[in-house]
Amino acid sequence: MPTPTTPVASSMVVRDATAPTPTTRQFVRFAFFKVDPAWRRLDAQQRTAQREEVAHLVEEIAARPSVILRSYSTVATRGDTDLMVWMVSENIDDFQEFSRRLNATAMAGWLSQPHSYFSMTKRSTYVDHHEHEHQEGRSTRMVVAPSGRK
Repeated sequence: MPTPTTPVASSMVVRDATAPTPTTRQFVRFAFFKVDPAWRRLDAQQRTAQREEVAHLVEEIAARPSVILRSYSTVATRGDTDLMVWMVSENIDDFQEFSRRLNATAMAGWLSQPHSYFSMTKRSTYVDHHEHEHQEGRSTRMVVAPSGRK
């Protein structure tokens, strides 16, 4: 076992754990929500106010330059959820803040979260010395870049 003063064999690659990573990873979350059916029995004004409060939160977080946030209706495509929120950020605190603030809304009491998937981007071991045409600096495996499609 080498010590800090022992030279390492030239064929062995030792990663400097204090060196900054060459590319920032992005965290990715798919959160699915189900609205309690009893919520639909509230009067229209209450439902509208609650929807607008959540929509304002989504728009505010999505406007951050470091965040990608999309919401999708899953009504008529899934029986166990009504809404999916897809969020991407390099800062895990954005996820914490979004969840904390969502839980503080009036609508939060009517929501359950049957599914939540969390991951991060990872540099491919196969592209260390290979770049694709139109690749701009960062490996495309490290950056989530959605199109404008629904």
